[in-house]
Amino acid sequence: MSSQISPPWVYGDSVRKFLSFTLFSLLFVSLASAAQPVTELVDGTWTASFDSFSGSQKYTWELATDGEKLTGKVINENGEQQIREGFIKGNKVSWTEVVTMDGNRTRMKYEGTFKGDKLKLTRTPLDQSAQGGPGGFGGPSGFGGPDFGGGGDSATAKRSK
Repeated sequence: MSSQISPPWVYGDSVRKFLSFTLFSLLFVSLASAAQPVTELVDGTWTASFDSFSGSQKYTWELATDGEKLTGKVINENGEQQIREGFIKGNKVSWTEVVTMDGNRTRMKYEGTFKGDKLKLTRTPLDQSAQGGPGGFGGPSGFGGPDFGGGGDSATAKRSK
């Protein structure tokens, strides 16, 4: 008696189901492994320069995420501080920083979008009306004045780490 091996189509539905399940499983696993959470993309160190009335201001941000919460610190010529009120949703981020210049303090709001190694940011003073007067944050040559871009300024940060 000789034993013969039958081709797969002889087995009918069970083989088709097995092959369909296997192909679907491979497709699912490959898609799941390729998907990277968006929040991981913004984690890291970013650098940018803003042009303002007082010259070029260089900034470094060290950002980290936990769900939709964005944390980290900013480092610039005025020192180092924690960012506040940080959020991330999709590829959009926002946070605030407290800025002190000539003894005046104001909160700056940063909003932006990121893609790859670029983070496009706009910063806007939140307390400019409380800091009025020439040379102050809301004054004619302070943040919010014409030299600052009329209340907002933009820069593109690049990932450095």
